[in-house]
Amino acid sequence: MEKKKNLQKRVVDIPATAKLLKKQRIDHGYSVIELRELLQLESRVAIYAWENEKLKNIPSLENLDALARLYDVNIEELYVMIPVNSEECVIKDYSLEYEIDIDCILSELDEDEKKEFLFLMGKQ
Repeated sequence: MEKKKNLQKRVVDIPATAKLLKKQRIDHGYSVIELRELLQLESRVAIYAWENEKLKNIPSLENLDALARLYDVNIEELYVMIPVNSEECVIKDYSLEYEIDIDCILSELDEDEKKEFLFLMGKQ
């Protein structure tokens, strides 16, 4: 087996991954509440954060593993990687390219979850 001499660096495409995670959840017929219960998460905010292109959050490996088993897919099918030029040390900030309906999300959260979500959004 020959050793690789170069391995192109790749990073997670957060906006594409957020869209993919939301699509998988919806395609498999799970609500945010159902997914929170199945993953035994404390609140729904984590799921909203994973599915939000601006927050730059992705599930932990443990949660990706659980989602992969739940959706009967490989973990690699739950995130999107993009190549980056190793000479370009700065990775694009995608947050300005996407909009989110914060009011829609906030309407589904209880008061503690709203505070947590707004904190993650940098609005509190």
